[in-house]
Amino acid sequence: MLIVKIISDGLEDRFVSLVEGVHIVGSSIDSDIVLLDGGIDPQHFSVVVSPEGVAVEMSADSSGNLQRSQGESVEPVDPGSSFQWAWGDTLILGGTRIQMQGDVLRNPAFAAPAPDSDGKTPRPFRIKLVGSAAAGLFAAILILTQVGAVETGEAQAAPEAVEAEAPAIEMADNNLPDKPDRQEVLAGLAARGITVAGFAPLGEGWTGTVRVATQSERMRVDASLGALAPYFTPRFFVDDRLAAAAELVIRSIAPKAVIESVANGEIMVSGIAADVPKAEMLRDNLMADVPGLQSVSFDNGRQESLDMVGDKIAGTWAGKFPYVLLEDGKTVRPGEEISKDALLIQVHQQAIIVEIGESRHEVKLQ
Repeated sequence: MLIVKIISDGLEDRFVSLVEGVHIVGSSIDSDIVLLDGGIDPQHFSVVVSPEGVAVEMSADSSGNLQRSQGESVEPVDPGSSFQWAWGDTLILGGTRIQMQGDVLRNPAFAAPAPDSDGKTPRPFRIKLVGSAAAGLFAAILILTQVGAVETGEAQAAPEAVEAEAPAIEMADNNLPDKPDRQEVLAGLAARGITVAGFAPLGEGWTGTVRVATQSERMRVDASLGALAPYFTPRFFVDDRLAAAAELVIRSIAPKAVIESVANGEIMVSGIAADVPKAEMLRDNLMADVPGLQSVSFDNGRQESLDMVGDKIAGTWAGKFPYVLLEDGKTVRPGEEISKDALLIQVHQQAIIVEIGESRHEVKLQ
């Protein structure tokens, strides 16, 4: 089995396992591995995994660059060409780097390196998976490319309570132990205004989840770590990336629903009533398929929309060709919009039925 590491600008590293066979990689949803980088073609290249080794075959119109594990130089890969892919080799496509990280069955030339002279084995790989409950493979594959990876293990803890005015600390290599004290690192993070959830040991240092609104804020946090950087490795969740992933699920389940806001992993959705079955389905799929999402709520402003519709109506005709007469003299028939977000469905003498977002409502007339 082959393990491939995918490194994309602005995303957490991802790991994909490939069994023997041919695997198509590209930006098309029909690809086996979907990468939504602007410089990647719908079917950019294929990976052929066999017991004898791994071959990469570029499509006729696609190119890239290859960096071998044993050197720093980068060589171009021409359209329609092919090459043997060895352990540690990196294929570069725009802002995405794809690196072989695992073993192929019987050919030692393509196997992972042997233990070092000191007896230590190379750091093991991790496979992170994104599960899809009911939104289907379509949403799950795209979400994997949009967001990155799911935190695994126990549910992440609430943000650590740290003193807001904790003093800044100097963390030079010569005055810290091999693994800095938990409170020292937390105090350093607090002094920099960085809030961390799920703070936990990682190797010789620490890790935790940091939530930011945009990629530029992520870069600011990275830069502010300064001397803390060798001792703290953040796992970022970026709200604008999360919104893009959530949009894929919403589009497949409730196309008329709209994301109103995303902040600190919490998403507000409008255009669908919270008490309809489809809202519950949407919530379940968003929580299952969008890594880093904390909660889903629905904007209950629909009652205001219904009241506005009622105020606009001057009268109705429920005969053979029903219509609604508005205060401004305009007539609206079933299937036409009675307001910006309300579609007229049925007309009765004392009430009308309108559709707002994904749900229908009765508006009683005075």
